Amino acid sequence: MNLHMSRKLVAIVAGLGLMMFFPVYVHAGCVQGDLEGTWYTFAPAMMRCKVNVNSSGSIVASKSTCSIRDETGVFKLNVGGGSLEISSACKVVGKMRLCDARCTGFKIENGRLERDKNIVVLQGYPVIDPSGSMSLVGVKK
Repeated sequence: MNLHMSRKLVAIVAGLGLMMFFPVYVHAGCVQGDLEGTWYTFAPAMMRCKVNVNSSGSIVASKSTCSIRDETGVFKLNVGGGSLEISSACKVVGKMRLCDARCTGFKIENGRLERDKNIVVLQGYPVIDPSGSMSLVGVKK
C-alpha cells in the first residue's frame, strides 16, 4: 500500500467514525433544565400565554399570564401554577391551571420539545372534561 492510498484510507475511516458519533451530538437528549425560561404560547382558540418555568419544571404563577380573544374582546386569565416534566427523549407531560373567577386544571399528556430546544408543542385536556382538548405551541424567549 502506498503512502497516498493510506492517507485516503485514514481520511475515509475518520469520516465514517465522525458520522457514527455526530448524530449522537445532533440528537442529544433532553434534560429538565431545557424547559427553564419564559415560553410564549399560542393556541388555535385565540389564546396567548406567557409561561415562566423554573429549573425544576414548576410553572411560576406570579410571572405567567394568559389572554383570550373572543367575540366580546380580550380578557386575561391568571396562571395558577402547574409543572412540566421532560424525558430524555424530549417528551413533555405535566399540568397547568388557568384561573378567572375559579381555576381549571389542564393535563398535558403529550408534548414534545423540538430538537433546537426553543419550540415546544403541547397537547392535553381540561381535567373537568377529558373529552375536551387543548393544544399549545410555545417559543422560548
